[in-house]
Amino acid sequence: MKTLLLSTVMTLMMMTGCGDNSKPGGPGVNKPSTEKPMVGQTDNTFKLDVPNSTGLNQGEVKTLSITISRGENFDGNVEIKFMNVPQGVVFAPSSPKLMRSEKEVKFTVTAAANATLGEFVVQVQGTPEKGAMSSNDMTLSISKP
Repeated sequence: MKTLLLSTVMTLMMMTGCGDNSKPGGPGVNKPSTEKPMVGQTDNTFKLDVPNSTGLNQGEVKTLSITISRGENFDGNVEIKFMNVPQGVVFAPSSPKLMRSEKEVKFTVTAAANATLGEFVVQVQGTPEKGAMSSNDMTLSISKP
């Protein structure tokens, strides 16, 4: 019975994926659908992988990271921006850059002692040197200490 349950769960996970909501960016995004691969990432594009959910207490600082998945032939630099940041929360650096040789960039999130409490969706945007922007959402929860 346990084996059957485990196989069913694994099959469902493989069918539904890992919840990747990242919209691809880069010059290859605008290719006609006939040129896009059935599996994998489109040539000359990228996707940002951000923390799905992060919780902070007022007055707390956390170090997080964003990774990039680069499609074949995409080697450009990507500038990151954080949109819809709640009042009293600071991302540093405010616009980190993923250089062409990097797969990850680290940043800090600081919630001031008087940061607005609640759950917020911060949009993480990645803009390449040329081509379309990529975006992904990160849920940020601010609580009392």
